[in-house]
Order: sequence, then C-alpha cells, then structure tokens
Amino acid sequence: MDSSACVYNNSGAFLKFIHWFFFSPIQILPYQQVVGISRIELQVSDKIEQGSSVPMSVQLFDTLGHPLGANVLHFVKLQPHLGSSIVRVKASEGLDHTLEGVALGETTVAFSTAAVRSSVVNVQVFAPLKITPRNVTLVLGATMQVVSRFCFLWFND
Repeated sequence: MDSSACVYNNSGAFLKFIHWFFFSPIQILPYQQVVGISRIELQVSDKIEQGSSVPMSVQLFDTLGHPLGANVLHFVKLQPHLGSSIVRVKASEGLDHTLEGVALGETTVAFSTAAVRSSVVNVQVFAPLKITPRNVTLVLGATMQVVSRFCFLWFND
C-alpha cells in the first residue's frame, strides 16, 4: 500500500515524504515555501504639473526579499491611500498606475495591503508655467523683460 506524508515547520515550508510498500521512505526533492508580502515600494515623481499625469510603479516583495508579479493581485487587495483629493490614481492592469494632478498643493501617496503599507511619498502639484511673450529674439547686448505667471525673469544676452 502506498501513502504519503507532509512535514511542516514554523517558517511555512514543508517537505513531502512518499512511502511505498516494499521500499524505505523517499523524500521528494522539491522544496515549497508559503510566503507573504513583507514590503511594498512605490516609485513616482514627487512633482506633477496640474492637469498632467505621471507613471507610478508599485513593487511587492515577499518575505524572502524576492519581487512578486502582478499575478498575486488575485489574492491580495492593494489599495492606494491619498492624503487629499488634489491627486487622482488611475488604476491599470497590474502594478503600474498613473498619478494625475488635479488641483494645486501638496499631498501624500502610499499603497497598502491588509498587513503591509508602503512608505509615504510626498507629492507636490504645481501650476503650469506660462511665459509671455512666447517667442523672443534678442540682439547682442539687448535686455528684455519676460513675464511668467508668478514672477519676473530678466535675460541679458
């Protein structure tokens, strides 16, 4: 008669033994280990122009330090945490998202699962820079005043 047994340990690993009727127990070599998410890393620009968007990447790491793919999202609920509504997360398939600047100001962005939270990233949404006049031609030695939305800039050639 054939039988098999599994031996578990505290780290989540197990070994499988198979017993055949006339032979001694044989240990099957594949070593399997159950791991969980131990770290979440968030990569995003800390400055966004109002009305535009930037790519944002979320990376998940297991308890052994290996990166996990997007296929774990079937088992884990990954949620964004925004400090305010001045930015918006556009979710896409997998671990790549887009962060859009909606209003002016500063906020924080983080991601979390049930037990693990990423470090907080400070994000600043700034107004688009508008400079007038749009086109300038200067002669050597000339000076021209250029007006931006918030300050005055002087150019000397």
